[in-house]
Amino acid sequence: MARDKDELTGTRRTVLLALLLSLGVGLHALEAQIPVPIALPGAKLGLANIVTLVALYAIGPGEAVVLAVLRVLLGSLVTGTFGSMAFMMALAGATGSGLVMAGFKAATSGKGKFAAPCSIAGAIAHNLFQLGVFTLVSGTAKVFVMLPYLLAVALPTGYFTGLGALYGLSALRSAPGFRRRLEGIDTASGRKSLLGTVAVMAALLAIAFGAIKLSERIALARITQYDGKVIQIKAFETDARRGSVVATFPWPPDGSAEEGEFEVQGRIGVSVLQYDDELGVRFVSSPCPDKLCIRHGWVNDETDLAACLPNGLIVTVEEGK
Repeated sequence: MARDKDELTGTRRTVLLALLLSLGVGLHALEAQIPVPIALPGAKLGLANIVTLVALYAIGPGEAVVLAVLRVLLGSLVTGTFGSMAFMMALAGATGSGLVMAGFKAATSGKGKFAAPCSIAGAIAHNLFQLGVFTLVSGTAKVFVMLPYLLAVALPTGYFTGLGALYGLSALRSAPGFRRRLEGIDTASGRKSLLGTVAVMAALLAIAFGAIKLSERIALARITQYDGKVIQIKAFETDARRGSVVATFPWPPDGSAEEGEFEVQGRIGVSVLQYDDELGVRFVSSPCPDKLCIRHGWVNDETDLAACLPNGLIVTVEEGK
């Protein structure tokens, strides 16, 4: 019996999945080599998410989520990050965003014209799941202070990633086996949704930055009310357990700590940090490739933290004991 030319056969499905996986791993490795211009761990363009979106709308939600997980696993082997904190965060982000996008597609009846908003929802979920895993491992939720800044990057890049996926799906629509599945896919719908998407992004960013400013005010009020805090440096020997405190400095300073630079052994080498009675603690040098921890600057209040994920070090302000 002859197969329908619009039927997505097992062979076509397998070939497409293999092509998408190889493309996803390549994009994952490429993104790892692109320098981030801002001191914001976890901020990326999200190019590899185009592959997940194409798989979601062209094949199915199950395949899309599996593809996202395999892409991170294989990509981490290529980049040498397998088993690290960065790997755990990337895996959680890819899995979480894949599940959220699958739910978004189901909620919108699988209409491809919503691919751009679907991509934005995935970008938001990616950041939330990444920060959630970091919180579980590090034992501190202060990392969520970076969420508004991550969203400022993720929302626009999520939109353009979705638009890129629409172009890919539009091209794939003419291939045998995809005409019915991708019926209604139109790149114009993605461009037309720009104004609405911008309005939603602006509202989300306003809420996020408003929340962080409020938390900063609360933290500053607490600082002026009483002392008894410490700047704490915590090291993670492995990714499977919570780290150990390797150094603390009374904050505000009481004169017991000596100013200057000091070394802390991490997972991949020695990081050099600096303590100052007026400014707090900062990273001076570290063996990590992107140096985001150094560019972050001084840590001196409860709403802030600096982290060197490759070397397994985190600096926060905590309640003293």
